[in-house]
Amino acid sequence: MGAFSPHVQLAGQTAEEFLETAYNSWEQGNLDAAISAADTAASMFRKNSACADWLKCRLIVANAVHDRSRDPFQALAITQSTLAEPWLKLQSEEDQYRYCKVLIMNAWLAKQLDDYTQVREDMEKAYSLFKKHLPTKGPKVAGSIYAELGNAYVRFKEYEGARKVFEENFQYSKSYPECAKFNDYGSLYFSLGPDSLPRAMSIFQKGLDFNQNQPPDSKLPPAEVKLLLLNKAECLAQMGRYEEALAVNKYAADYPLSSNDESYNRCLFGLYENYGIIYAGLGKSGRRENYPLSVRWYRKQIDVIANPQLQYPKREIALAQIALGEVLLDWGKHQEALKTFHEAMRLVLPVVGKNPVSEPTISMLSAESMLLRALYGKARAFNALGQLEHALKCFELIPIVEAKLRATHAYESSSLLALNESRQRFHMAVDIAWQLFEGSTGNPAFAERAFRLTELARGMLLLQSLVQARNFLPSQIREKDDDLRVRMAWLEHEIAAMRESNNSTDAAKSKITKTNFSI
Repeated sequence: MGAFSPHVQLAGQTAEEFLETAYNSWEQGNLDAAISAADTAASMFRKNSACADWLKCRLIVANAVHDRSRDPFQALAITQSTLAEPWLKLQSEEDQYRYCKVLIMNAWLAKQLDDYTQVREDMEKAYSLFKKHLPTKGPKVAGSIYAELGNAYVRFKEYEGARKVFEENFQYSKSYPECAKFNDYGSLYFSLGPDSLPRAMSIFQKGLDFNQNQPPDSKLPPAEVKLLLLNKAECLAQMGRYEEALAVNKYAADYPLSSNDESYNRCLFGLYENYGIIYAGLGKSGRRENYPLSVRWYRKQIDVIANPQLQYPKREIALAQIALGEVLLDWGKHQEALKTFHEAMRLVLPVVGKNPVSEPTISMLSAESMLLRALYGKARAFNALGQLEHALKCFELIPIVEAKLRATHAYESSSLLALNESRQRFHMAVDIAWQLFEGSTGNPAFAERAFRLTELARGMLLLQSLVQARNFLPSQIREKDDDLRVRMAWLEHEIAAMRESNNSTDAAKSKITKTNFSI
C-alpha cells in the first residue's frame, strides 16, 4: 500500500492496519470484509484529517462495492460523494495525487454508463491537478489522464483539443516513455475519415521510430509496440494498400509478446481481425479467392474472444460476428451471412429464437448498437435472398432501437451522423415496401407501411434540427437531461438482462422497473 500517515490508535488497532486489512481483503475477493475495514479506517483517518489515507480508503470501498454489485451507479455514488466532501483540504502532493486517482475512477465508472460528459469533466480536473501539483507523481497517473481526456475529446469531436492533449503526451513521453499513448493519438485520426488515414499511419510510425531510438531500459512496453504495428497494418488496409498491410501484419505476428501479458489476447484479437480486413479487401478488389481466407481469420478472431475464460463482453463478440457477416454478404454467401447476423443478435438478445427468421418483439428491444447493426445486416441478407417481407420486418424494428439509442448520451454525441445513416436505411426500407405492394397486386397493407416509413424519414429531418437546437439550451438543463438519459438507459439495460435471466426475482424486476418509471 505504500507509506502511511503517522499512526492513529483506536481500540488497540491502528487505522493503517485497518487499511492494510481492507486492501488485502479486496485483493482476495473478500469484498464485505474489505468494505467494513476500509470504512473503519476512513472514519479514523477523517478524525485526524489524514486526507490522502482517507481517499485511499474511499477508493477501496468504491472498488469493492463495484466488484460486489456490478452496479456502476452504486460505486459512482461513493466516488462522487468523496470528491464533493467539504472537509477535504488538498494540501500535500500526496493529497492531490490520491484525489486525482478518485477522479480517474469516477471517470472510469461514468464511461461504463456511456456518460462521456462526466468523463471529460473528471479528466479535465485530473489533468489540471496533474499539471499544477504532481511534478514527481505525475507518471503514475499521466498515461491514464492523457489517454482518457484525449479519447473523450475525440468522442465529442473536439479534435483540436484531442490533438493538443496527445501532442503534449508525446513531448511528456520523451522523459517518461511508459506514459506514451501513440496508439490513442493515431486512433484520433481514424475518427476523421479516409482522408486522415495517412496522418494516423504517420503517428503509428512515429511511435515505432520513437521506440527504436530509446535506450534499452526505456523502450515502450512490448504490447504497446505490437499494437502500433497492428494499428499501422490496419491503417494500410483501410487505405487499400493490402499487400503492405499484409507484410506489416505478418511482422506484428512475429513480434515477441509473452502469453502472460495482459494485452496478449487483445493483440491476438487485433492480428486476426487485420487478416480478416485485408483478405476481405483483396476479395472486394476482384481477387475473390481471398474471401475464404477472410472468413477463416474472422472465425479465428471470434474463437479468441468467445473463450469464456477471457470473459469478453458479449457485445464485443457480436461485433466480430457482424464483421464476419459483412464478409459473407459481400462474398455472396447470403444464407450464411443471415445466420451469422442472427447469431450476433442473439448474443446481445438471447431471448430471440434460434431460427434466423425469428425477430424480437418491440418489448424486447434495447438501446444496443450491436442490435441495430445485426438487424440491418439481416435486412440486407433477407433482401439478397428475395425474402422481402422478412427484410421489411427488420427494417421496421431498426427505428425503435435507434430511438432508444438516442435516449443515451453515447449516441447523442454522434447523432447527426447517425441520422444521416438512418435516412439511407429508410430509403431502402421504403423501396422494399413498394416492391411488396407492387408484387402483391396492390395490397394496401404494404402501401400503409411504406407511408409510415416515409413519415418516419421526415421525422428524422425534424429530429436532426432538434438535436442541433439542443446545443443552445443552458448547460445546467443539458447536464440534467444527460444524467436522466444515462440513468434510464442503464436501467433499461438491466431490465432486459433480468428478463433474459432465470435468476432474477419478480420483486427485483419490479423494483428496477418502478425506478425507471419514476425517472
